[in-house]
Amino acid sequence: MARPLRDRLKTAAELLRTDGHPDAAMDVEAVLAPGGWTLLRDTKPSGTDVVSMPFTMDKRLKDALMAAAQDTGTVLSAAVVEGWEAFLAGEFVPPKVRQVRGAAGYSKTTLTVTVPEELRDRVSARIPQVMEEAGYRITLSSIGVEWLMEELGVERPLD
Repeated sequence: MARPLRDRLKTAAELLRTDGHPDAAMDVEAVLAPGGWTLLRDTKPSGTDVVSMPFTMDKRLKDALMAAAQDTGTVLSAAVVEGWEAFLAGEFVPPKVRQVRGAAGYSKTTLTVTVPEELRDRVSARIPQVMEEAGYRITLSSIGVEWLMEELGVERPLD
């Protein structure tokens, strides 16, 4: 399971300060301060176009992912980016999953994350080859959702 984001950012600030980058350390600490996230609200990485990606899933799964992300300080969009990068590197292929739509207790909802458009396009281009090798359907959503479940230790509702 991934360490909480807050802990990783504190470590990053300490490393920056130790390596002689006090201004960069102060920037990270400013974002960590109460309300510091508002400094990032209207910004996007320079040169990066981002897109919203809706992942359709069971409401119980979404609730479990959201709770686990909150408990660990994990940013779901960042985790999906990490999973897609692992997919591109050949380090992660989502398992074949039996669909449970229409099963008792299933309630359809959407989890939306924000990802770099260029990364989405590279993953989309790679999917057909991996899907042919795996022998089952793979989607942007299946990669993202299965990665989130694995990273956050969340299991799919069974009924």
